[in-house]
Amino acid sequence: MDPQTQPSIYREHVRWLWRRIAAAPIPDLLITGAVDSGKSTFFRELVAKQPHAGKQVVYRYWDLLRTPRARTGDGFRAQLAKSLALTAIGSIDTHLDNLSHLLNTGYPDQRVVLVLDHWDDAQENYATCVDIEALEDLHEFVRTSQHDVDDGVTARLGLIMVTRFPDTGMFLNYVYRNRGQKPGLVRISGHAERLFTNVHPFPFLGWRESKELVAGLGAHDVDGIVAACGGWVGLLAIAAQKATSGAGAVSADELDLTADIFHLLNKTLLAGIAASRECDHAQAWVHVIRDIAQGADPQAKYALPVVEDAPVHHGLDRLPRALREYLSPEPLLVVDSDGLESVLAISGETTADALFPIVEAVRQRFGIAVGGVRWWRPADGPVPLDDPRVRLVVLSDRAGSTVADAEVSTDVTVLPPGLAVAESRLVGSHSSAADITVDEGASQ
Repeated sequence: MDPQTQPSIYREHVRWLWRRIAAAPIPDLLITGAVDSGKSTFFRELVAKQPHAGKQVVYRYWDLLRTPRARTGDGFRAQLAKSLALTAIGSIDTHLDNLSHLLNTGYPDQRVVLVLDHWDDAQENYATCVDIEALEDLHEFVRTSQHDVDDGVTARLGLIMVTRFPDTGMFLNYVYRNRGQKPGLVRISGHAERLFTNVHPFPFLGWRESKELVAGLGAHDVDGIVAACGGWVGLLAIAAQKATSGAGAVSADELDLTADIFHLLNKTLLAGIAASRECDHAQAWVHVIRDIAQGADPQAKYALPVVEDAPVHHGLDRLPRALREYLSPEPLLVVDSDGLESVLAISGETTADALFPIVEAVRQRFGIAVGGVRWWRPADGPVPLDDPRVRLVVLSDRAGSTVADAEVSTDVTVLPPGLAVAESRLVGSHSSAADITVDEGASQ
């Protein structure tokens, strides 16, 4: 493979990174983003292909979770020399005193950018992964020490620190919540806060690259899988694998990704929200859904993928289908007792004989569970709905908006005489109605 060939599905990511590298004489970047979004794969391929070598930028890669000898100071410096391909030139002194000269010998007139993958995980598990003091020395060298070397040294070392957190606020909250149990994170957090002006969220794949990934994994319903998963690499790969694991082709609509989405979201995003809000996983997701429905940017605030061709630029329609439908609430039937009793009285029906059959007919018509029926009177006030995705069916002789705070997905009204039931799906301020008739046996 030509080393100058850019990773196929990461073409736009290479351009994204170069804009940040070019703007920083000495790169010192913190990368946030969703878990399993392709960060590690991208940076490993970046090092293998070196797309910016012609611009005097060389990338090196170090997975801090996979080098247990780095848990001691000497081991850390030995691994640092190996990761920078400096071992044949010489060993690195304590406090990295000679690192500038070693770099200048190995990389004259070049910028070396070292990717520290799993930077936060390694600190959290510092006893088995990384010597914290040596890591602090490396940060100090990049930010300060190498600037003081002026005796003909032309090489410079930059860092890219890859984290698992959606954003820095969630990372810091995690640090402070766990400061008693995670001393490594607490020690480095002061340095991390100074980095937060150089934070860059890792982008999801675009539509074209997502389709290339899914097609390359052998799935048939490429468009359906991409529409369901967005540009989330980990979720795309899972969906493609599930779609090809059976005897025949499986469409995206047939895939059950609930457990997989739970695993991905619970690694950092929902675990962090649940801890800060003292709630469970499902409640944390409802909080995210409600916030996005009210206009929050899914990518910027929660590191969630969006649909590129969404009909609107805000709201839940921006989320890929599998996320939009994740932990979808059951529909509710709200029965306006006073309103129905008035309608029945006008029609000359006996309330006790006619009310419950009508409710049962509507419940079955809209596929609502028995436990999903709510009896309502005006004195109760508008029905509160925490989750904006609730499909609410209102059985009443008055407008559904007077019964519930949320936009009513289906407004069902009993019309005298004859107990015909009109279904009205509300779209903004407009509605269109189609009559449906309650079974005659149920209305007697």
